[in-house]
Amino acid sequence: MVLAIMVSFLCFRVYQVVQPPQTNEAEKNFQPPGNELPLDVETPGVPPRTPGLPDSENWTNLWRSNPFYYPPGGSRSKPTDGEQDIDLELLNIQLMSDGSYRARIRSANRKGWYSEGEGFEAYELVSIDPDAECIVVFAEEIERPVEICKKD
Repeated sequence: MVLAIMVSFLCFRVYQVVQPPQTNEAEKNFQPPGNELPLDVETPGVPPRTPGLPDSENWTNLWRSNPFYYPPGGSRSKPTDGEQDIDLELLNIQLMSDGSYRARIRSANRKGWYSEGEGFEAYELVSIDPDAECIVVFAEEIERPVEICKKD
Protein backbone atom coordinates (compact mmCIF):
# COMPACT_ATOMS: atom_id res chain seq x y z
CA MET A 1 0.00 0.00 0.00
CA VAL A 2 2.76 2.46 0.96
CA LEU A 3 4.68 1.51 -2.14
CA ALA A 4 1.68 2.34 -4.36
CA ILE A 5 1.31 5.78 -2.72
CA MET A 6 5.01 6.53 -3.21
CA VAL A 7 4.96 5.47 -6.89
CA SER A 8 1.87 7.58 -7.59
CA PHE A 9 3.42 10.62 -5.86
CA LEU A 10 6.64 10.17 -7.87
CA CYS A 11 4.66 9.96 -11.12
CA PHE A 12 2.78 13.15 -10.19
CA ARG A 13 6.06 15.04 -9.53
CA VAL A 14 7.54 13.84 -12.85
CA TYR A 15 4.40 15.01 -14.64
CA GLN A 16 4.74 18.49 -13.03
CA VAL A 17 8.35 18.76 -14.20
CA VAL A 18 7.62 17.59 -17.75
CA GLN A 19 4.35 19.54 -18.14
CA PRO A 20 4.67 22.74 -16.08
CA PRO A 21 1.40 24.56 -15.42
CA GLN A 22 0.70 27.44 -17.80
CA THR A 23 0.58 30.83 -16.14
CA ASN A 24 -1.02 34.00 -17.35
CA GLU A 25 1.43 36.90 -18.01
CA ALA A 26 -0.87 39.25 -16.11
CA GLU A 27 -0.40 37.17 -12.97
CA LYS A 28 3.40 37.70 -13.10
CA ASN A 29 3.10 41.47 -12.63
CA PHE A 30 3.58 41.90 -8.92
CA GLN A 31 3.20 45.69 -8.91
CA PRO A 32 0.52 47.31 -6.82
CA PRO A 33 -2.71 48.23 -8.61
CA GLY A 34 -2.65 51.64 -10.26
CA ASN A 35 1.10 51.52 -10.92
CA GLU A 36 1.40 50.73 -14.59
CA LEU A 37 5.18 50.91 -14.98
CA PRO A 38 6.60 48.33 -17.35
CA LEU A 39 8.66 45.54 -15.87
CA ASP A 40 11.78 46.53 -17.79
CA VAL A 41 12.24 49.83 -15.91
CA GLU A 42 15.84 50.45 -14.94
CA THR A 43 16.75 49.33 -11.47
CA PRO A 44 19.18 51.26 -9.29
CA GLY A 45 22.77 50.84 -10.39
CA VAL A 46 25.62 49.15 -8.66
CA PRO A 47 26.83 51.05 -5.58
CA PRO A 48 30.10 52.96 -5.99
CA ARG A 49 33.35 51.17 -5.30
CA THR A 50 34.82 51.43 -1.87
CA PRO A 51 37.96 53.55 -1.76
CA GLY A 52 41.23 51.67 -2.02
CA LEU A 53 44.10 51.66 0.39
CA PRO A 54 46.02 54.89 0.78
CA ASP A 55 49.15 55.38 -1.31
CA SER A 56 51.29 55.76 1.79
CA GLU A 57 52.75 52.69 3.44
CA ASN A 58 53.23 54.58 6.71
CA TRP A 59 50.55 53.33 9.10
CA THR A 60 52.23 54.63 12.25
CA ASN A 61 49.99 57.72 12.35
CA LEU A 62 47.10 55.44 13.31
CA TRP A 63 48.60 54.44 16.65
CA ARG A 64 51.31 57.01 17.36
CA SER A 65 49.28 59.47 19.42
CA ASN A 66 45.93 59.14 21.08
CA PRO A 67 43.88 62.29 20.45
CA PHE A 68 41.75 61.63 23.55
CA TYR A 69 44.61 61.47 26.05
CA TYR A 70 45.97 64.53 27.84
CA PRO A 71 48.67 64.23 30.48
CA PRO A 72 47.66 65.30 33.98
CA GLY A 73 50.28 68.08 34.17
CA GLY A 74 49.21 70.03 31.12
CA SER A 75 48.91 69.90 27.38
CA ARG A 76 50.99 67.79 25.07
CA SER A 77 53.74 69.49 23.14
CA LYS A 78 56.13 68.20 20.53
CA PRO A 79 59.81 68.90 21.02
CA THR A 80 61.38 71.55 18.86
CA ASP A 81 63.93 70.69 16.17
CA GLY A 82 66.82 71.77 18.38
CA GLU A 83 65.89 69.40 21.18
CA GLN A 84 67.23 65.88 21.36
CA ASP A 85 65.21 64.15 24.05
CA ILE A 86 65.89 60.52 23.14
CA ASP A 87 67.92 58.38 25.50
CA LEU A 88 70.35 56.55 23.20
CA GLU A 89 74.12 56.33 23.31
CA LEU A 90 76.45 55.00 20.62
CA LEU A 91 78.99 52.71 22.25
CA ASN A 92 80.86 51.14 19.35
CA ILE A 93 80.85 50.52 15.57
CA GLN A 94 82.09 47.16 14.26
CA LEU A 95 83.01 46.01 10.72
CA MET A 96 81.43 42.65 9.87
CA SER A 97 82.97 39.93 7.68
CA ASP A 98 80.57 40.72 4.81
CA GLY A 99 81.71 44.37 4.68
CA SER A 100 78.69 45.85 6.47
CA TYR A 101 78.77 47.68 9.79
CA ARG A 102 76.95 47.11 13.05
CA ALA A 103 76.52 49.59 15.86
CA ARG A 104 76.33 48.84 19.57
CA ILE A 105 73.70 51.11 21.05
CA ARG A 106 72.68 51.58 24.67
CA SER A 107 69.07 52.56 25.27
CA ALA A 108 67.24 53.10 28.55
CA ASN A 109 66.36 49.40 28.76
CA ARG A 110 69.24 47.48 27.18
CA LYS A 111 72.36 47.35 25.03
CA GLY A 112 72.53 45.63 21.68
CA TRP A 113 74.19 45.30 18.28
CA TYR A 114 72.10 46.56 15.37
CA SER A 115 72.56 46.65 11.59
CA GLU A 116 71.29 49.33 9.19
CA GLY A 117 67.53 49.12 8.69
CA GLU A 118 66.99 47.14 11.88
CA GLY A 119 64.36 48.33 14.35
CA PHE A 120 64.57 48.24 18.13
CA GLU A 121 62.16 49.54 20.77
CA ALA A 122 60.69 52.74 19.25
CA TYR A 123 63.66 53.42 16.96
CA GLU A 124 65.04 52.31 13.61
CA LEU A 125 68.73 52.48 12.71
CA VAL A 126 68.86 54.34 9.39
CA SER A 127 72.58 54.62 8.65
CA ILE A 128 76.02 54.07 10.15
CA ASP A 129 78.98 56.37 9.43
CA PRO A 130 82.13 54.62 10.74
CA ASP A 131 84.50 57.46 9.76
CA ALA A 132 82.69 60.11 11.81
CA GLU A 133 81.61 57.49 14.38
CA CYS A 134 78.00 58.62 14.10
CA ILE A 135 74.69 56.91 13.41
CA VAL A 136 71.31 58.21 12.25
CA VAL A 137 68.30 56.81 14.10
CA PHE A 138 64.64 57.47 13.25
CA ALA A 139 62.73 58.05 16.49
CA GLU A 140 59.04 57.24 16.16
CA GLU A 141 57.96 59.28 19.18
CA ILE A 142 59.35 62.55 17.80
CA GLU A 143 58.74 61.50 14.18
CA ARG A 144 62.12 62.52 12.76
CA PRO A 145 65.65 61.17 12.30
CA VAL A 146 68.28 62.02 14.93
CA GLU A 147 72.06 61.83 14.54
CA ILE A 148 73.97 60.35 17.48
CA CYS A 149 77.76 60.45 17.67
CA LYS A 150 80.10 58.46 19.89
CA LYS A 151 81.11 60.25 23.09
CA ASP A 152 84.80 60.01 24.00
